[in-house]
Amino acid sequence: RGYCAGVDRADGATMTALPEHRPGEPLPLPRPRLLYLVTSDVSSVLLRGQLQYLHEHGFDVSVGCAVDPDSDRTFDPGVVVHPLPFVRQPSPVNDLRALVATIRLVRHLRPGLVNASTPKAGLLGMLAATITGVPVRVHVVRGLRSETATGAGRVVLHTLERLTMRCAHHVVFNSASLMTEAERRRLVPAARGSVLGNGSGNGIRLARFEQLPDHAASRAEFGLPHGATVIGIVGRL
Repeated sequence: RGYCAGVDRADGATMTALPEHRPGEPLPLPRPRLLYLVTSDVSSVLLRGQLQYLHEHGFDVSVGCAVDPDSDRTFDPGVVVHPLPFVRQPSPVNDLRALVATIRLVRHLRPGLVNASTPKAGLLGMLAATITGVPVRVHVVRGLRSETATGAGRVVLHTLERLTMRCAHHVVFNSASLMTEAERRRLVPAARGSVLGNGSGNGIRLARFEQLPDHAASRAEFGLPHGATVIGIVGRL
């Protein structure tokens, strides 16, 4: 049986009608379920547009991450966010708690694919997905945390990065040079790593660059003399 269209609930909301199923017709297939894991909602910008695209093309998309209640950061429309107790710095007690919470979330959602990126969510996400037997496990590498570490810390981080990549079915690097370095250090199994296109974490929205500001106006805005040499630096905070 189908449900009546436009049924009003007691709380004033309107239920969406389900189409009537006729005998002999195939039942509609459920939307494939994807779970993205990132350490913090700060990383929402890394996934901007990608999640909405997947949602609009028939996927049920959820995100698990640490959520700052005082922040106005949001993920794409149509995405369900599940708070997880991830912390960026190493903390055995908190990390164990976060791993248990992630395992519970994966078992509750039962996704067909888990995509985990950023160091802490990558490690705990791939461990949780492996423990629960998720069919497809994707780890996106945006950098190697161990590269800037020294001493015993570097050894520990190297081991954890290697474990993370060993748990994944597919390891996607955001640049060819990063994949080459991971292969040189034997972090990723042979033929398991890949780079999308010429390398990117989420593509580039070319429409942003269709109307660039006028050269002279830009110099005037920053008080730069005409003809002065300008040095640009690209980095992160």
